[in-house]
Amino acid sequence: MNAIFDLSALFTAFFVGLLGSGHCFGMCGGIAAGLGSLPAHGEKLDNTKPRAMPAFLFNIGRILSYAGLGLISAWILASVGQVLNVPQWSMILRFMTALMIFLIGLQFLFNWQTLGVIERAGAKVWKHVLPIAVRASSLPGGVGRLLLGLC
Repeated sequence: MNAIFDLSALFTAFFVGLLGSGHCFGMCGGIAAGLGSLPAHGEKLDNTKPRAMPAFLFNIGRILSYAGLGLISAWILASVGQVLNVPQWSMILRFMTALMIFLIGLQFLFNWQTLGVIERAGAKVWKHVLPIAVRASSLPGGVGRLLLGLC
């Protein structure tokens, strides 16, 4: 399969990620830093022990899980576009992305539950991930932080 990269789409994705990172830093940065640097369940907090490496491993786990889910999603969507032989597939996906962003904005602005179905589906998935995350958080050392980040 020959992949033709649309440079405008790549630049747009890069800049959306770059500019959106400020939001992520402000909304999730403290939570991610705190979770990553907490001692494992049963360990005592030792202020003399550096906590940068566990936090780093936690965030590497987060990045790997986001990248992996993005890779899987891109592969599935590209495959569907090829199977359906839809020439405007990328335009349809861009429109759906814009629509999602619009609906998220409406939800925050007016407290409309426009995405309740998706949120409920995510909550069902999280019910299965949460026990794994709790077990991962109890593992000592870097392995526990990395697995917790993956969750």
